Amino acid sequence: MPPLIGTSESLAARQLAYDGLRRVKEVLAANLYFGADRVLATSPSGGDRARPGVTVIVYASLGPQDVLRGAVNCSTGCVNGVVTQTMPDVCGLTFQQAATVLVARDITLLPPDGDVNPPGRITGSAPAARTVFVAYGSNAARPVTVTLATLGTYSSDEHGIA
Repeated sequence: MPPLIGTSESLAARQLAYDGLRRVKEVLAANLYFGADRVLATSPSGGDRARPGVTVIVYASLGPQDVLRGAVNCSTGCVNGVVTQTMPDVCGLTFQQAATVLVARDITLLPPDGDVNPPGRITGSAPAARTVFVAYGSNAARPVTVTLATLGTYSSDEHGIA
C-alpha cells in the first residue's frame, strides 16, 4: 500500500488503480486540520501489504467547516457539541498504522513536516493511552502528540494529532 495521507481523494484513487488496487471504499471522517477531499488514512495502512482483490478503505476528511457545523457523528463522546475521546494505545505502530487506528475515532494524526511515511515506530503519546481528553468543540481542546523512535534511538520530535 502506498502512503496516501494528505493527498487528494482523486490522486489516491489514481495511485491505487495504478498499483492494481481497484476495489476502493470511501469513508468520511471528522477532521479539524485537513481540508475536505484529503486522505486521512487508509486500511490497509500505507506501507502494509495489500492482498490482490482486497477492498481498500480510504478515510477522507469532511473538512473543518463541516465538523464545526456538527457533521461529526456524536453517537459517543459528544456532550453539548464538545467531543471527548479515549486515547487508544498506538505504541509500537508505524505512523501510517496509527493514523488508521486514530481516524476510526475521529482523531487525526498530522504528518510531521509533511512526511506521510516517517520512519520508526511510535514510542509514546500525550495524552497517554486510555486517557479521556477533549478532542475538539471547545477552547479546552487539547492537541495530542506521539513520539517516534527512529533507527533504534528515541526521537524527541513530537507530531500532532487533531
